[in-house]
Amino acid sequence: MAANCDDPNALEERLRKLEDLQAITNLIAAYGPAADTCNVEEVRRIWHAAGTCDIGGVGVFVGPQGLAQAYSEAFHAGIVAGGSAHIFSSPHIAIHGDSAAATNYGTLFWHQDGRFICGRLTAARWEFRRVEGEGWKVAKRTTIPLDGRPEARELLARPV
Repeated sequence: MAANCDDPNALEERLRKLEDLQAITNLIAAYGPAADTCNVEEVRRIWHAAGTCDIGGVGVFVGPQGLAQAYSEAFHAGIVAGGSAHIFSSPHIAIHGDSAAATNYGTLFWHQDGRFICGRLTAARWEFRRVEGEGWKVAKRTTIPLDGRPEARELLARPV
């Protein structure tokens, strides 16, 4: 049902929701290029200061120091040095006041033996928090490999 165009409050509310959705989508989109260039400053910019990145099968990284560690790990550095691409599907996003959640798929391609292979395919859940004066930030990102684990299906089935 369309909002009443004569109600400026309804229009402003719709505009804010669209701006929030775009801001969250931009955070998710910014992560892949930051990961593929080991751009720790960009990752820190999009993450909440107390944020968590739970990379299923790799480790849980908390806060700025943890995020920096994630990109200095030999595994990640080796993938990036050889050529990599973190690619995400369009997210399903729900906003609840100053918090939000999104689910999508994550794919990590890396260069090996002269061609790119899909090295990881994951279910992803992102949780966001609006920070006064800074906008939306990633509060938590959880990924689980889509290798038959029931936890991956459960993560995708969780309401956003």
